[in-house]
Amino acid sequence: MLRVLFVTGASHQTWMENMNHYQRIYFLSRQANLTVFGKKDADFSPSAAEGTEIISAPFKGKLGVILTCIFWMLTKGRSRHFDIVLTEPSKLCICGFLGKIILGTKWVVDVWDIPFRCHSKRLMRRCISRIDRRIASILFKFADLFILSILPDYEFAKFGVPRNKMLLLKNAIWLDAEKRESLKHNYTHNGPFTILCMRSRFTYYMGLDLLAQAFDILSSKHPDIVLMIVGEIPNDIRSQIELLVGRTNVRFYEFIEHNELMSLVASSSACVIPFRNTTDLAQTYPIKVLEYLSCGAVVIAPDLPGIASMIKHGDNGLLFRPDDSADLAEKLRMVYENPEYAARIASNAAVLSDEFDCRRKAEVIFGRLQKIVT
Repeated sequence: MLRVLFVTGASHQTWMENMNHYQRIYFLSRQANLTVFGKKDADFSPSAAEGTEIISAPFKGKLGVILTCIFWMLTKGRSRHFDIVLTEPSKLCICGFLGKIILGTKWVVDVWDIPFRCHSKRLMRRCISRIDRRIASILFKFADLFILSILPDYEFAKFGVPRNKMLLLKNAIWLDAEKRESLKHNYTHNGPFTILCMRSRFTYYMGLDLLAQAFDILSSKHPDIVLMIVGEIPNDIRSQIELLVGRTNVRFYEFIEHNELMSLVASSSACVIPFRNTTDLAQTYPIKVLEYLSCGAVVIAPDLPGIASMIKHGDNGLLFRPDDSADLAEKLRMVYENPEYAARIASNAAVLSDEFDCRRKAEVIFGRLQKIVT
């Protein structure tokens, strides 16, 4: 049986089931002999199979994981005979590099986000980020495989990883037919037309200002429409929602439990992802898009490369011109004024291909892991 050491800085809760690190532990703990090396107080009980070996660092943070993992490799790990060390694309990649040297294993990097990205305007932090990326570029030359769940030709291309070391995949979720059927949208209800936009935490480039402008255009003609925004809105971007503050048909929620959120998705008339056209957001396959589609929601999103590979305009969703609030308003108007058209899109949205099923993705990953150790 394949013996895998997964070094991670994550901690798991049940609602994380559609996140890459959760799925990796869930499936590998059932397909392979998995050992998880995690940070202090990390909980993997929702994801790991019963009996999975969990080693916790005694010190907090990723530095605690790195130092403890290196010591463990030098003292105990060498007698364990692992086949693969799997790491995130963070500072923890040093454990993968050293695992390759100390344990003699293959090193696999699981990439679902760009490592060492820095949004800070502080010069020092940006300089540190550049240094981290440069070090990672050197270390990555020694990795044997990259499981890539983002588009490879944008920020990741700067690391110079050859294509033959990439396993190119998309994000995937649990496509539970029974659960999806219970959440499927019903366009026969007589409630208000409701627009939903949600994130755990909004940032500047997630386009709340575009959504506010589009809603302002639409609601001037259709004042019965309701907008719901779920997620934390930091003080430095609250100016983006000035147009919406105080309106009786706009509701803000900072946090809603995940199961309730999914029900909210299914009951909404349209789910909007108003991302701006940035390299960061263009290269991703947003999990939220998949969750919306799986519930049979009408998804309206920008025509960005990653998203456009998931949504076929006019078939299983609608794409608007990036950074164009008037076009977003127009797409919302189309859904509002054509319920039969919206119902057809919702029906098509729920039909997701196998490439978006995390069980199928896990099979592909496991097959590739087996191949690199034989």
